[in-house]
Amino acid sequence: MNVVLKISQIAPLWLRVSSRVLVIANLIMVALSSNQLNAQLNPKDLSGFTIRSIGPRIPNGSITSVDFDFQLPYNILAATRKDGFWRGPANVWEKGGITNHHWNWLGRGSGAAILTNRIESKYSYLIYAHGGMGVSNRDTGAIKRIDPWAPDGVVLRHASNPPALVDREDFLGLYYGSQFVHKSTNGGLTWQIISGDLTNGHTTDNRIDILAPLGTVRNVPAITKLMLNPVDPEVIWAATNDGNLFVSISGGGQWENKKSQVRGLPDFSVVSHIHPSTFSPASAIVVFESVEDSGDRRTDIYKTEDYGNRWDRISEGRDILGPVYVVVQDALESQLLFAGAEDGLYVSLNEGDQWIKWPHTFPTTPLHALAIHPVTHDLITGTDGRNVLILDDISPLRSIITDAKVLNSDISLFQPSKAYLHANPSASVGTSRGDYAWDKTNKPYGAAFYYWIGSSDLASEVSIEILDFENKIVRTLVDYPQKGVNHFVWDLREEIPESLRRVENLDGNETFLGVEVLPGNYKIRIKQGLTSAEGSIEVLGDPRIEVPLVDRITKYQALNRYLEIEGRVVQAHNWVTRVDQGLGRIIERLLTESTVVGSEELRMEALKLQDRLDIVGDFSGVYQYRKQVSNMFTSYDAPTEGQRLDLLRMEEAFQSLFGELEEFNYLELEVHAEKLRAIGIEPFFFPALIPPG
Repeated sequence: MNVVLKISQIAPLWLRVSSRVLVIANLIMVALSSNQLNAQLNPKDLSGFTIRSIGPRIPNGSITSVDFDFQLPYNILAATRKDGFWRGPANVWEKGGITNHHWNWLGRGSGAAILTNRIESKYSYLIYAHGGMGVSNRDTGAIKRIDPWAPDGVVLRHASNPPALVDREDFLGLYYGSQFVHKSTNGGLTWQIISGDLTNGHTTDNRIDILAPLGTVRNVPAITKLMLNPVDPEVIWAATNDGNLFVSISGGGQWENKKSQVRGLPDFSVVSHIHPSTFSPASAIVVFESVEDSGDRRTDIYKTEDYGNRWDRISEGRDILGPVYVVVQDALESQLLFAGAEDGLYVSLNEGDQWIKWPHTFPTTPLHALAIHPVTHDLITGTDGRNVLILDDISPLRSIITDAKVLNSDISLFQPSKAYLHANPSASVGTSRGDYAWDKTNKPYGAAFYYWIGSSDLASEVSIEILDFENKIVRTLVDYPQKGVNHFVWDLREEIPESLRRVENLDGNETFLGVEVLPGNYKIRIKQGLTSAEGSIEVLGDPRIEVPLVDRITKYQALNRYLEIEGRVVQAHNWVTRVDQGLGRIIERLLTESTVVGSEELRMEALKLQDRLDIVGDFSGVYQYRKQVSNMFTSYDAPTEGQRLDLLRMEEAFQSLFGELEEFNYLELEVHAEKLRAIGIEPFFFPALIPPG
C-alpha cells in the first residue's frame, strides 16, 4: 500500500528514501493512505478542471502523437493517422480565439509520430507510418528525407507506427526502431545500428492482429516502442510486436531481454507503451496488452525500479476498461499517473494502485497520445476523433496528493500559475466564422486559478478578493462553485473608480472597465462566511516588449485619472438627461392644468429651459478629446505628449462645462422650480447636481 506523508508546517523539506515513502527525521507528519485518498476523492470532484479542444478541423481527427515547444504561448505539434502533420498554438494572445488559420500543415502522409525542437520549433522530425523519417522546415515548407539505412542484403522491417525519439538535450541526437535500433548524432544525415535484430524472426504470432489498433496491422516483427530515460540517456528501452522487451544501460552497447522477468502475464503479451521515469534511471512503467484464452484483450501495467530485473504489477485486468495506449508519469510528483485508454482518460493519485476514470468533461474516446508541458503544467492529449484536447494545469492534483489537508478542508486555494499582462488585439483575418473558428478553445485572458470546495453544502456563493502588496483590496469578485475542484479567472483589472461605480449609464453606449494592475505579486483571498483560504499569484508584464516600470506607473496613473474624469462626465451627463426628462414631464403636467393661473407661462418657460439645456449641456467640447485619451488603453508604455495634453484639456473642458451647468441649475432651473411650487406643483423630477471631485 502506498503512503503519502505530509510534513507539518514546521518541516522545511522532504527526504525521499524510496519511490513510495517520504520521511524526515524528528518532525511531525500527517499521513494519508492511498485507499483514504481515493475514498475521499469522487471522480465528479475533478469536473471543475478546464478542458479545451484546440486542434485543427482534421477530417478524420485521429491523433497518433503530440509534442510541444517552449514558446509563449506554446505550440502543439500533432501527427495524424491519415491527415499528415500539424502545428498550432495551445493559446493565442488575440481576440477571437484559436481558428483554422492558426494551424499550419507541416506535411502530408500517415503520421506515426512528430518530434520538434522545443526551443526553436522551426524544425520538426516527421515519422511516417510503415517506415521512414523526414525533417520539416516550417519556414520554407521543405521536407528532407532522412531514412535510416539497411545493412547489405537486409530489408528493414517497420511497424505500423515505427518508434523514434530525440535526445532532448541535443536535437541532432536521433533514435529509430526497425528490427534494429538506429542512432544518429547529426540529425539523420548519417546513421549507425546500435543493436542486433531484437525481434524473434520473420513472422509474428497471428494474435498480434487482435492487439493492434484498427487499421494498423502489419504482420512483420519489428520494434514498436523505443524510449530514452530522461535522467540517464545511456538507458534505452525497446519493445517488439512479437513480445520482447529489451533494455540497454550502455547506450546500445549491450541489450538484455527482460520479458521473462515479468511474472503473471498471459502466454502472449506485447508491450503497448513504455514510460521511463524522470525520478530514477533504473525505473520505468510498462503497459502490456495480452490475449486471454477466451480471446478477450487484457491490460496490465508493471513498474520496475532496477532496470527490469524485478517487476511490480501496479494495475491489472479490469482496472481500466479496454486497451491502454499510453501512460505518463508527472515529472514533479511520482504518485501522479495518467493513462490514455480505449474509452478515454484515467488518472491515478497513488502510482497506479487505483485508477479513476476522468468524469464526463473528458469525452469517451480512444486516447493515443499524452504529454505534460513542464512550464504550464498542462496535460496535452491526442484523441481518435476529437483532435487535441488540453487539460489546463494539473498542479492541483499534485497538491491533493502531497497535502492531506486539502481533501479535508472546506475551502482550499491551489497555487496559481503566473499570469501575463499582454495586448489582446483583434484577429487579423476576416470576420466570417462558420467552420473557421469554434467556441471554448482559447484560454480566457487573465489570471486563472483553481480552488477546492470540500462539501456540497458549501457550494454556494463565494467572495474572491484580490489584494495588492499593501494588503489593499483592488478587486472583489463573486463565484458560484460546486463541490470539488473549481476554476476561476480574474481579468487582471482593478475595480472601476468610485465616481463610475456610483452612477448609472443611462445611454447604455459606454461600458467602462477598471485599469489593469501593475506587474507584481498579489494575494487572492476566497471567503465563504467565516471560512477563507489565501494564496499569492505573480503577475508579469508581456515578455515580448520591454516597458520600464516608471513608464507603466505613469500610464497606470493617467488611466485612473481618465476614468475618474469619465465618472464625473457620466454623472453630469446623467444629470442633464434627467433634467431634460423632468422638464418634459413638467410640460405635460402643465398642459393638463391649463386652467391654473400662470400655467401656460410656466409651460413656455420650461420649453425655453429645454432649449437652453441643449446649449449648456453640450458635451462635444469634452468628448472631442475622448478618443485620443482612451487610446492610452492600447499599450503599456507612458502616455504620449498628445495624450497627456488631451487628458489635461478634457479635464479643463469638463470643469468649464460643469461651471455652466451649475450656473444653469442655480440661476435658471431653481428659479423655475420655485415658480412651480407657487402654483402647487412639486418639481421632484429635478435631480440634485453632484459637484465633481
